[in-house]
Amino acid sequence: AFLHEKFGERFRSWAAKTPAVFPRRLRWRKPPLPFSFRNALRREYGGLMVIILGHTSLEFVESLIVYRRVVWEPFWAVLLFGGIAAYFTLRTLKRRTSLLNVPGR
Repeated sequence: AFLHEKFGERFRSWAAKTPAVFPRRLRWRKPPLPFSFRNALRREYGGLMVIILGHTSLEFVESLIVYRRVVWEPFWAVLLFGGIAAYFTLRTLKRRTSLLNVPGR
């Protein structure tokens, strides 16, 4: 109802041809550009770092609540410091080189 109020007939037309739950295989069209891992790394390294920081922060807070002290598990320490290293490496590559650039994008 909200979308119909906001967009009117345009929404009704879109909703009539778009399945609500399962996509129609016959109407799927291949994207014009193929997936590029380099492009994903160039654009999403910040989001990946937020996910890593969020999970390690939750583990840190959990150890403070449960054990009443900081417990550094090796997995989380490696994930955090590896994520930080990857973040700054990708950030530097993006800003100072063209290694992550993909032609046509």
